[in-house]
Amino acid sequence: SKSYSNSLVKLTKSRLTTSEKPYITKFILDRINKKNKLYHLYKITKSYEDLLNFNKYRNYVRTLIRNSKENYTYNMLNEN
Repeated sequence: SKSYSNSLVKLTKSRLTTSEKPYITKFILDRINKKNKLYHLYKITKSYEDLLNFNKYRNYVRTLIRNSKENYTYNMLNEN
C-alpha cells in the first residue's frame, strides 16, 4: 500500500490564488465578494427572492470571469 505525506494538498481550480489567476481583477474580486454575501444572506433567510438574486448575480460573475479569462488568453497568445 502506498503512503502519502499529510503535507500534500490537492490544488483545485477554486483554491488557486489570484497570482495564479492573473485574469481575476480587483473588479472581479469585489463582485465575487458581493456574490458570497448574497449567498450567505440566502442561507440565513431561505427566501426564494434571495435565492433568485444570488443565482442571477452568480451567473453574472461567472460571465465576468469567463470573459476575462478568454481575453487574457487571447492577449497572451497574440503578444508574440
